[in-house]
Amino acid sequence: MFRTGLAALAVMTTAAQAELSADYHRYTVGDREYEGYVATNTAIEPKGTVLIVHDWDGMTDYEERRAEMLAALGYTAFAIDVYGADENPQSIDENRALSGALYADREEFRARLMGAIEEAANITGATQNAVMMGYC
Repeated sequence: MFRTGLAALAVMTTAAQAELSADYHRYTVGDREYEGYVATNTAIEPKGTVLIVHDWDGMTDYEERRAEMLAALGYTAFAIDVYGADENPQSIDENRALSGALYADREEFRARLMGAIEEAANITGATQNAVMMGYC
């Protein structure tokens, strides 16, 4: 019982120290609009910036939750969109078509990744100390 109380106190203390702010972030690469998700912890000085690349099913609540988790740890997290704001794949065939198009056109894929890296400079709380992570 005592350990449970200590664990609950530790969680409440950590939650009280984190003032998370999260919202969608629209940006443009080339002539196409994208919609990412930015999460920050406004209670502390950012440790760095983490760009999150979604897996083949596009931006979902999974990437959003990962951004929030990183923000709780003190990072500015930017879950980027590599498909485009108008794309919302709903099936395996749609996932395959969108991801396959990028795998077939590596130059375009790199342009979208680099565009998101450049966009990070426009995000409040983002730092030059940055890494990119991804899924799939």
